[in-house]
Amino acid sequence: QGNEPAAIDGATRLLEERRIRCIFIELNWATDPNAPCTATDMIGVLSSKGFHFALPIQGADARPAGDWMRGLDDVVAVLQD
Repeated sequence: QGNEPAAIDGATRLLEERRIRCIFIELNWATDPNAPCTATDMIGVLSSKGFHFALPIQGADARPAGDWMRGLDDVVAVLQD
């Protein structure tokens, strides 16, 4: 729990080479507004690498990160062409 940013850091080269196209992510939202938030960190990093996000259901459209994601437990990040 909460190690998602370290996993993404370990995959930096693969992300930069665009070899990872889809990632299933559990979002861990901070309950303390002054604490670091791994969900916000993950979304920011993946957005900067060209990923959009979708609900983890069949046929869901991927779209840019936004307030619609707040409170979600799971999300799929999809690399945009």
